[in-house]
Amino acid sequence: SEYYSVQLWLATGGSDETQILSALPCSLRQNVCLFMYAQLLINVPMFQTAEFGFIQSLADRLHPLIYPPLELVVVCGEIGREMFFCCRGECEVLSPDNTSVILKISGGMYFGEVAILFSVKRLASVRTVTYCDMLSLSKAALGEAMRDYPHEAKTIGAAAEERLQHYEKQKAQAARRKQKAKPKQKPAEVIRGGPLHKGQLKSTST
Repeated sequence: SEYYSVQLWLATGGSDETQILSALPCSLRQNVCLFMYAQLLINVPMFQTAEFGFIQSLADRLHPLIYPPLELVVVCGEIGREMFFCCRGECEVLSPDNTSVILKISGGMYFGEVAILFSVKRLASVRTVTYCDMLSLSKAALGEAMRDYPHEAKTIGAAAEERLQHYEKQKAQAARRKQKAKPKQKPAEVIRGGPLHKGQLKSTST
């Protein structure tokens, strides 16, 4: 829409970040991406001890996105294949039944990190509140970087296992909450004595 186009222009200053970066020489582009995105990547626990070259490689593979308000970035139950970094704006993490907000996400925060290492379903939906500048890192992009840095792949794999265990605990807790929220049904009345056969039926008419 026209309104979205205006907001997009205001957010980017009328410039296309991807187009500008792609026009730079490779080494310069990597340095610019590192300067712009390194802190976002280091905020992720499984990347905190990674070497400089690996972080630079990831920064060069981030994809910028802009979402309008009330847009679902990820949907509960879908298989996730990328993680997201919120550069500017605000999002909200919804409960599994989408009836309440369980967490607010703002600039500098991230979500979906388990999805890029394991083919698991999203535990919750994330919806934008305002216009949001995002960066996405795909599972394929992370895989390419880890092939170049096999040592980092082992470290990240171990950290991701811990995150997956935490994810499974959250999933189990969500399932228990959902089960408790279900209304208890009155047990059906049980008639003892076995089934009646046709010959056993007696008329009540007089």
